[in-house]
Formats: sequence, structure tokens, C-alpha cells
Amino acid sequence: MVKIKICGLTGERDTAAVNLYKPDYVGLVFAPNSRRRLTIKRAAEICDMLDGGIKRVGVFADQSMGFINEAIQSCKLDVVQLHGSEASNFCSKFKGVEVWKAIRIKGCDDLKGLDAWPVDALLLDGSMPGSGHALDWNLLHDIRVKNHIILAGGLNPYNVKTAIAVVQPYAVDVSSGVETDGYKDADKIREFIEAVRGMEDNE
Repeated sequence: MVKIKICGLTGERDTAAVNLYKPDYVGLVFAPNSRRRLTIKRAAEICDMLDGGIKRVGVFADQSMGFINEAIQSCKLDVVQLHGSEASNFCSKFKGVEVWKAIRIKGCDDLKGLDAWPVDALLLDGSMPGSGHALDWNLLHDIRVKNHIILAGGLNPYNVKTAIAVVQPYAVDVSSGVETDGYKDADKIREFIEAVRGMEDNE
């Protein structure tokens, strides 16, 4: 079954929706330039409200090891997702959590060397993460790498089935595609999850 990550929780309404529909992962954004950015204190408050069966992903971009470790401890993160220009040796320093490295895909050249990353999964995103702009899924058709592939970039309840059919990822990641007017929409979260899990039911 393809795993589901709902990224960019910011408050109680978002948390209530994911608790109800139970994706596999949720994303808590600490990256400095994101409009969904959380303080560690606020993220910890959200985690206190979160269903214990949902795994917690902290999203970081070019932040210090000390800051990331503080977030891991305070929020009991299961996954560290690195969305900046972090080098491979930085990615390999974390213990006790999964590490995902986000790679922006603009063209075929961006697919070179993916196997060199010492991480548990590669999150392949469009050129403008969080914007809702889709990457060209056909670039990823027949991609073969040793790590799990997590597909992001422009996914929504209406195109996610096509994206999965083309890429066959380990997981899909959505943020703006389940929002209305910049806020998470519980109905869209439900529709997205039903679309993904319905594919499994129809096989």
C-alpha cells in the first residue's frame, strides 16, 4: 500500500482532520522560509494532540544539528526531512530517526547520483516546494534507486491516482493540494486519502 503524508499542519483543525482520517505520516515544518513554519513549542503542542499511530516528520532546511535535535526530542519525531542544501555527511549523522532528503526535480539531470545519498528515502519534489506546482511525473517513470521514493509536488485528490500509476512511489506527500484559501481542508484530506487507499482496494 502506498503510504500517505499530509504536510504542513499548523493548528487544531488540521490535527483533528488527520486524527480522523489517519494518514501514515504528518509533516511539521520548521524550515525558515515557509509560511507554515512552526516553532518547536508550537509543534510540540500539535504533537500532543496527534493520534499516536501517525508518524511525525520534521521538515528542516539548512538548520543546525542542535536545532534539529531539539525538535526531535521535544516533538518525538520519527523522521527528519531535509529540504535544503544539506550535504550527504550531514544526512548521515542522525541516530534513532529515519532521514529523508528532498530533491528538487527540474529535469533529467537532477536524477543523477540519487543512489549516493545515505538516507532512508528520497522525497522528489517540484522546483517550487509547497507551491502546488506539479513536477513532470514522466521524468520518474521507470526510476530505479535503492532508497524509497516519496513523491511530492502538485499532488491533489484528483491527480494522485495518475501520479502513483506513473511513478509507483513508496509514499505520496501533499500540502497545498489539500488546502482551501491557504488552510488545510478536512474534506480534501479525506478525498486524498480515499483516492490513494481506494487504489489498493481495486487491485
